[in-house]
Amino acid sequence: MSYHLPNQLVETLTTWGGWMSASSPKAVDNVRSEIISRWVVKQYPQRPPQET
Repeated sequence: MSYHLPNQLVETLTTWGGWMSASSPKAVDNVRSEIISRWVVKQYPQRPPQET
């Protein structure tokens, strides 16, 4: 549907949509990369020990 709207209107709506779904600075301050990285690693199956 967006291809029927003027480009400026699409850009404006996209910008406002981004602001509406953005995280607040306070929430971003609470992000802990260590916790996120542990969660990401746990999503992968554990490899069996390799024989040397």
